[in-house]
Parts: sequence; structure tokens; C-alpha cells
Amino acid sequence: MKIFSLGITCILLAGCSPSQPRNSGVYMLIDTSGTYREEMQKAEQIIRYTLSRLDATDSMAVARVDTGSFSEKDIVAKITFDDRPSTINRQKRVFAEQIKTFVETESSSPYTDITGGLLQAVEYLNEKRPAAKT
Repeated sequence: MKIFSLGITCILLAGCSPSQPRNSGVYMLIDTSGTYREEMQKAEQIIRYTLSRLDATDSMAVARVDTGSFSEKDIVAKITFDDRPSTINRQKRVFAEQIKTFVETESSSPYTDITGGLLQAVEYLNEKRPAAKT
């Protein structure tokens, strides 16, 4: 009987391990150089769809690739969502509006620093420490 009790206790304790984070981190790069400028409306649609799939404590950032040297100033919008649904909805609306304004006002650039953009994306996602990175 003691062995049975010990076995049940071990099984129960194994089920009590700390839960793993389930949040996601998304970093999207938008190339505004040359002919890619024409694709900005599609990019906005993709961002809106992605926003609709994110939940509490998820993080998202959108940055433009338009300079010869990518930096923090190229990040158009970034957010880590609250854990309250009413706040998340408001945050998503504000984020979507920032993206809409960017799409409407951004002009084409002759430069593309994709490497710098990718390095910034890695840094941002590592800083946010999400369970899943995209």
C-alpha cells in the first residue's frame, strides 16, 4: 500500500510542475524600397490578420526596411498585449491605426538593410522571451 501511495504522490507532483509560457512573439519587416512600396496594402492586411490571432501577453512589432543602417527608429509599432480582454482589444485597434497611418504616409526608399532588420528582430524577440517566435 505504501508503494501505491508513493506512486500516486509522484504522479501528482509531476503534474504540478510550473506551466510553460504560451505567449507568442511576432516581428514583421516591411520592405519599402523600390517596387515593394506597391505591396504595402497587402502588408497591412497581413498585419491585421496576424493581430486578430494574437492573445494576452503576446508581443508584436512591425518595422520598415528602408535605410542603409537599420536601427530602433525603423520600428513603426510595437506592443506587448495586456492580459485583460478589454484592454487587448483597445491595444489592437491602436496598433492597427498606427500601421494604417504608416502605410498611407510612407514613401519609397532606395535602400534595403534586411540584415540589420533581421538582427533587430532577433534582439526584440529575445528581449520579450516568448514561447513561440515568428
